[in-house]
Amino acid sequence: MHMAPPIVPLDESERTEIMQMYGRLERVTYFELLGVDPSADVDEVRSQYRLLSRSWHPDAPRWRQRDLSSFDRAIRAIFEQIRTAERTLSDPERRAEYARAYGKMTVD
Repeated sequence: MHMAPPIVPLDESERTEIMQMYGRLERVTYFELLGVDPSADVDEVRSQYRLLSRSWHPDAPRWRQRDLSSFDRAIRAIFEQIRTAERTLSDPERRAEYARAYGKMTVD
């Protein structure tokens, strides 16, 4: 009989990383969240999204067999914001609207 691996609590550095990222969500632009320049093209935006989603998707390997009890909501919010940023910045119309709303970004 195969037993499932034990659920392991998050360590202090993981908890800190989650809470720092979660705390940034309302203070950064989509460009800053994805780590791209406002002049970044769609390929660069998508590439950064893929990189971040590997780390922040709630089903990412790093979260498997981890006790996320009080951090699950934060991880899901982080991933959702990353996904929204990618969708917005990858679509020319949405990107232009976002840039107009926040005023200080360039749109190519």
